Amino acid sequence: MSEPGTEDGFPVTGHGGHFGIGSPATLSIHGREVSISGKEVSKVTLDLYQCEASIVGKCLDVLDTSQQVGFSTVNPQVYARLQEIAPADLSEELTAMAGVLYRSQKSTKQLYWVSGILVSLLLVSGFLFLKQVTLNVVNWVPVEIDQTIGEPIHELMLKEYVIVEDPVLLQATGKIFDSLLPHLPIEGLKPHWTLVKSPVVNAYCLPGGAITIFTGLLKDAESPDEVAAVLAHELAHATERHGLRQMAQSASVALAIQLSLGDLGGVAAAGGEAAHSLLSKGYSRDHEREADAIGLKMLTAAGWKPLAMSNFFERLAQKGGGDQPPAWFSTHPHPGERAQVIREVVASESAGEMNRKTASPPEIDWQAVQEALGKL
Repeated sequence: MSEPGTEDGFPVTGHGGHFGIGSPATLSIHGREVSISGKEVSKVTLDLYQCEASIVGKCLDVLDTSQQVGFSTVNPQVYARLQEIAPADLSEELTAMAGVLYRSQKSTKQLYWVSGILVSLLLVSGFLFLKQVTLNVVNWVPVEIDQTIGEPIHELMLKEYVIVEDPVLLQATGKIFDSLLPHLPIEGLKPHWTLVKSPVVNAYCLPGGAITIFTGLLKDAESPDEVAAVLAHELAHATERHGLRQMAQSASVALAIQLSLGDLGGVAAAGGEAAHSLLSKGYSRDHEREADAIGLKMLTAAGWKPLAMSNFFERLAQKGGGDQPPAWFSTHPHPGERAQVIREVVASESAGEMNRKTASPPEIDWQAVQEALGKL
């Protein structure tokens, strides 16, 4: 292989197919043939007539829609070389993408300038400072990256359970979940849920808003308000991007630098591995408390009873924390203490605005839900 930067070997991030959500790859351009290959992935030739170009973060992304395989790069030489051989449709897209990159050129230079300073500081301050910098850089990463990390793991986890298809349970859960969506404090998030058969009394949320709900939650809840409270809490983990932030806290130097430099393909690849660690350890106590606070606001804005969240936690405390979840479950420490904090917030004068409902919750036949659960 020739040196990087020649037509025989541009280093890029491959994605799709055997490249998964993102892994190091080499882009080769010989005449009008364009191919990508990886360390353990054989060469894939891209059909330029089926390719689409887009911008992901600060990267040029090219995807062969017929194979769902592509690559991303920040190397302008790749853009220039592709422009020479691209068919008309792709050439127009590349030109449009060049305009986007040109308009962001100033901010990109500033980002690299800041990143250069940060790297210098990191050499002095050490790895702990690097992790703190990474947490701040999370704000620059598009929320779509959270979803890219969370979705494959969500699908993998679902293989361990029986997915519930009962129409009564699905309709009731859907109504509760949908009532919260207009009150998400973030744009671009596309959360969704899956109901699975399990006695575990809870739910878990992966980065990007992929939520798994256990039937044990519906069975243990005394009202749909309590289910709404748990789902609001889990949605808050996604809106506050706790998954990516917690992964950044335990990030390797490589992931920290990828975040700082906007290498979103690399972030997605490393994030998939880090998400497994997140599931085994759960969210931090600070993240849990923040999810309580944000979830409480969403819950009340949707018209549900705010004290339902406190009631649910109080019952967990009386049961000694509830049924023990799987090892990878998002833990909920100190339910009794959290129930008391929620009661104080609801009772405080500052809760005046929160107690002004902006919507009415949907009607749920809770008896029908319980009867359907009994038939599972």
